[in-house]
Amino acid sequence: MVKARIEKIKICFRVDTGTVVGTGHLMEALAIFRNLKDKFTVNAAFITVKNDYITEKLRRAGIKKIYPVARGIPAEDVNELEDADRTIEIFKAKRFDCLVVDLPNRSGNYYKKLNKNIGPVCTILDDGLHRKIHSALVFNFSITQNAHFYRGLNNKFKYFVGPKYMPLNEGILEFKPVRIKRKVKRIFVSTPAFLIAKHGTTVKIIKSLEKIDGEFIVDVLISGLIKLRDQMKIEDIINSSVKHKYILRKNIAQKEVFEIMEGADLAITASGNALYELAYFGIPTVMIAPRLEFLKIAKCFEKGVFNTNLGLVDLIDENKLKDNLAGLIDNYELRFKNSSALRGLVDGKGTNRICGHILSLV
Repeated sequence: MVKARIEKIKICFRVDTGTVVGTGHLMEALAIFRNLKDKFTVNAAFITVKNDYITEKLRRAGIKKIYPVARGIPAEDVNELEDADRTIEIFKAKRFDCLVVDLPNRSGNYYKKLNKNIGPVCTILDDGLHRKIHSALVFNFSITQNAHFYRGLNNKFKYFVGPKYMPLNEGILEFKPVRIKRKVKRIFVSTPAFLIAKHGTTVKIIKSLEKIDGEFIVDVLISGLIKLRDQMKIEDIINSSVKHKYILRKNIAQKEVFEIMEGADLAITASGNALYELAYFGIPTVMIAPRLEFLKIAKCFEKGVFNTNLGLVDLIDENKLKDNLAGLIDNYELRFKNSSALRGLVDGKGTNRICGHILSLV
């Protein structure tokens, strides 16, 4: 049955993905786009740094209008003021109804300039900063946020905080949370490209698993942004491993990621956005913090829902990984407690909540 189209929405997304800027920002923007497209006729465009990874993901999602905010430089090196000027220029020239910004590391002046020069701005954040943001709508889904801070701020800007506003791909709702079993059989491993390149994190994880007794199926997920030399190091260690069965998966569709998660008994990941997907499934998780700002997130997941926090990546060795993994594998009661708490944190409906508020603007 064809869904009735009752509105037309002309919306623009400002988002980046790079070796340090995680792929999660792009996935969040695409989740919002798909939710709106399921309800209305959506004329959407993306302003972004152009690279093969972003272009492939957007084309696969049916996005044809891609405007480069900068050419030939990585997302991490984009100048903030030039970014704002270029975004305003494109927004005005193409006459969009609304702008959705999902970027890390932008100052208050960046949002103030956007808000002053164009129409309604919706900002998606996932950090622990408590600050005033000049946007009609501000969503910060970080577990580190505190709603009390925003009460009494300028009523012109509306703030919605906490994991209930995590913009997950709503395809996740087709999958069921896991059932915690006495024996761990399948482990999910996912670390971003820059952790693999700088710290060899995935190789360390595999070496530590090889020191643990038992037989596991280990799904190793790597980003499409990984460099070939780093991928080859992972392939070499997998090929030389003898205890467990490793399945290397690169740049797969989100639905396939959810299928793997649904079958996992335990996960090892950086303390980024994957934590919220794993929380939906209730998968006991071992966390590695890439930088100090991620350590705060890891500590909140550790204190609030009993995830295992290994701390900063540069302080982690194979023995620390092995001891913590073995301890969690052997502790059924902790894994059960961890899973139950996680499932109460994220319900998978955050994208729909966000889109409802966006529609109130346009």
